[in-house]
Amino acid sequence: MIDLTAFIRTLYQMSFFQAKLVDFVKSLDTVEEKLYHINKPKYYGWQSVVIHAKNIQPTSLDFVQYATNTTSIENELPAIYNLKTPSGKELDLLEGQEKRNRLINSLEVNNHSRAEPSNALEVQANEACEKIEPYILDFILDFEAGIENSLEVQNDKILYREVGARPKSIAKEKEIRTNAFVWGIHKVIASHLARMNIGHLSLNDSTVDYLPRNEAFWFRGPMDANKNLVMKREGRERYNNREKGLPIHQLDQEKIHQPHDRAIQFIGNAILQLRTKNSLAPFLTKEDDPCTDGYVPEFTYDPKYLGYPRFGQFGTNLSGHWTGVDKGSCHLQIVSSIQNNEMSHNSTAWDTNSQHSDRPDMLTSKAILSGFGQCLAQACFQGFSPLNDPINPLTNQTIVTDGQRWKFAVYQLNKTALQGMKLEV
Repeated sequence: MIDLTAFIRTLYQMSFFQAKLVDFVKSLDTVEEKLYHINKPKYYGWQSVVIHAKNIQPTSLDFVQYATNTTSIENELPAIYNLKTPSGKELDLLEGQEKRNRLINSLEVNNHSRAEPSNALEVQANEACEKIEPYILDFILDFEAGIENSLEVQNDKILYREVGARPKSIAKEKEIRTNAFVWGIHKVIASHLARMNIGHLSLNDSTVDYLPRNEAFWFRGPMDANKNLVMKREGRERYNNREKGLPIHQLDQEKIHQPHDRAIQFIGNAILQLRTKNSLAPFLTKEDDPCTDGYVPEFTYDPKYLGYPRFGQFGTNLSGHWTGVDKGSCHLQIVSSIQNNEMSHNSTAWDTNSQHSDRPDMLTSKAILSGFGQCLAQACFQGFSPLNDPINPLTNQTIVTDGQRWKFAVYQLNKTALQGMKLEV
């Protein structure tokens, strides 16, 4: 026989332990310990909403913004990206804590400076474009003539009879072509910029990761309780009423349907990423209007009704490299816009010519999740965690493309602890 009283007491002890989890994880010394102890309370992993970047569902933008606490600003980049800056310099790089604090304190002054702008950056950019354009055109012609056709060559394996002898899906073939094309374009641009010695960073000292493993895990709340949790709470309430001699049908519905925090796991699909030793300076200060008064839509519904599954998942925060490397700052990541869920029955959702097209929102959602996931993983690798916020903002530049259409985005992460602090078993 199981002692139910002792079992309930154990549940409350576990709840108390989770309430102390934030301070405990914060006090740990190493990155590996923090990542390990976040998953320790759940033997089979957290019941997580799993979001694959290859399967962004239609009408997900409001959920993505709420889940990441992101304010989206379309068709506008931060003032620091203006080619005609007063200083005539490119993006600042952070080299230590002292310079980081100095840049953050002076950022607002620099963005609103009244000094006469310089066109030095614009001249350099136009010069680089003129020199690189012929090489890009030559690569595109070579790709169409040779590389793309080589991807269509069939092997000599008997279909469905030998290992690997299966026809590739349309999405898989499109993904292979896109990856090969983007790798070639990046190689042409990066090699020529490095030789010309222009740009805001030394490309000779950078590292390129192909198909990196970028993942992020965090908590977001409060969100509505799902059906299983409601049934679990009802059973607990009935047991408590029975122990107290009360009617088992007089339940506290407000307590049963009380919102809670959800664990969210994002799995990216970056084509490549560029890492350097120094990180980019913040685009905005934490006191700027977009950071304090920016609009974030409220989406507290169960994400499963959007099409995102929920199952046991051990939380992982990975930035595409090992911990402790000297080049741990991702300046740029190029993400594939290929969708595995593009099918005949939902083609109108991704067709730009359709009045029901949700493709712009899908691209925005993918850019937000990729930027947030990369910055969160970098924050975890720097000693923070999904349970406590970084001291200073982290930034990232993201490009979402299918090889023909390119969407540019920048992301600044100010906060990682998004839970409602209502932890329960």
